[in-house]
Amino acid sequence: MTREEFFAAKNKGALWDVGVSINRTNPLPLDKNAVFDTYENALTYAKGVLAYPGQFIAVVGEDAVTGYLITVAGGEGATLVKLAQTSGSGDVNEQLNALSTKVNNIVNEIGKASTDGSDATGLYKLIEANKNAITVLNGTVQTEGSVKKTVSDEIAKVIGKAPETFDTLQEIATWIETHGTQATGMQTAISKLETILEGIGGEGEKATVVAYVTDAINALKNGDIKTA
Repeated sequence: MTREEFFAAKNKGALWDVGVSINRTNPLPLDKNAVFDTYENALTYAKGVLAYPGQFIAVVGEDAVTGYLITVAGGEGATLVKLAQTSGSGDVNEQLNALSTKVNNIVNEIGKASTDGSDATGLYKLIEANKNAITVLNGTVQTEGSVKKTVSDEIAKVIGKAPETFDTLQEIATWIETHGTQATGMQTAISKLETILEGIGGEGEKATVVAYVTDAINALKNGDIKTA
């Protein structure tokens, strides 16, 4: 039965006007199809021709009593929706209010981001503070509190107030920066000298050029051309 068919039959059906209160004389429902012993029997009824959408029925099982609302009646598509039950405390509204309070507390802890000039609150405030702190740490050498500036300042303290040896190192570094070409020339000359002096000064080699030449001359005098 469709919704339209249901209301058409309801409006055209026979009515029994009862202008009095019904006084039951036994502990039984007025409608025998209002209470069932199993869910299966209730569903079977909902599939039948007497069930109607919007009808409340109950299933009295061995361990619990459960209420259902028939939302779709008649045929295999019949549907029973289980009604809300009371909570452990017996007061659903009380439980909902307690849950609402907990949710509000969580929302307050999370807070909100800063918008339209308003300050952030809750966790958003902490997040913004951390972001700002990280920005400072990652700042340039001119940014107060940045890692680069802190390192630069500490190096300046060591070099600026260091003994004379540190001053000398600083002067050398400054000279290299301002005399790049000369420094490159010096490096080239050193490389050439290392090539010329190959075989002298190393382990198992003559310590000086003079020693090397002297030994070569003595070898020639002795006829030891191979050694010379």
